This record gives sequence, structure tokens and C-alpha cells, in this order.
Amino acid sequence: MQLSEIAQGSVVRAPPDATVFDVCTLMEQQNVGCVVIADGEKPVGIVTDRDIMLRVVLKEKDPRSTPISESMTRNPVVFPDTTGAAEAFRTWKEHNFRRVPLVDADGRISGIVSLDDLVQLVGEEMTAVTAIIQKQMESAGQVSRRRGVAESSRREAEAS
Repeated sequence: MQLSEIAQGSVVRAPPDATVFDVCTLMEQQNVGCVVIADGEKPVGIVTDRDIMLRVVLKEKDPRSTPISESMTRNPVVFPDTTGAAEAFRTWKEHNFRRVPLVDADGRISGIVSLDDLVQLVGEEMTAVTAIIQKQMESAGQVSRRRGVAESSRREAEAS
């Protein structure tokens, strides 16, 4: 399955010259904890509420005058929107992040995917696999019962 199938298509974005205050306001209005910083349609950074706490609040910077470009993670890892879930998991194992922007073939933002999205996908896939295994086990049990009935009938016939 490609990430584009599970990604959130609506990506909250802000320009690199926005202030930290502007981005925090946007986070509150959109009820998100992550904003992709974009130069036009291309991601140049990503910032989370945690980044703001550690890089602005803790360092006592003024959020109204501090540009978000000072607090964002520059050149974030991005996935092409054709990336498969297995490949994404391998990359996630190598890095310490929870959300990754998706880009189309031209490098434009096309969505965002979170580790939670992938975990939910795996849970759904495991549920489907469990159903298949249960059906196979039930089918095997029916076959065994049929064999048992046939064997009993054969023994009874032989005894007569």
C-alpha cells in the first residue's frame, strides 16, 4: 500500500518568514501539533509544538519577533507519495520523528503521514490476516471432522 492512500491530504503550512506566534496561532486554529514550512508548494522545514517549546519557550525567545525558520527542522525528510508502507517503516526506524510530508513527482507537498497512520494501517492489516487464518483453521477443522465422520462410517461398514 502506498502512503498516499493513508496520508492526510490536508497539510497545515506556513511560509518561512512567519513568526513563531503566527505558527502557534495556526496550530491552535487548525488543532494540529505540526506545521510544514513551505516555500510556495515545496517543503523547506517542519515544526512541531515540541520544537517550539524547546527552541523558543525554553530559550526565552520572543515568539512575536522570532521567525519560524529559527525553530523549524530544515530540509525535513520527505517521502515521495508513491512510497510503500514497508519502506516508510524502514526509514522511520533510522530517524526519530513522528510525521513526514509527502511530495509528488515535482516535489510539491501532497500530504502528510504520521507514525500513528502507519500503526493504524498495520493494525487493520493484522486484523485482516487474523480473519484469513481463522477461516483457514475453521476450514481445516471442518475437513478433519468430515474425515472423522467418513472414517467412522467406513469402520461401521467394515464391522457389518
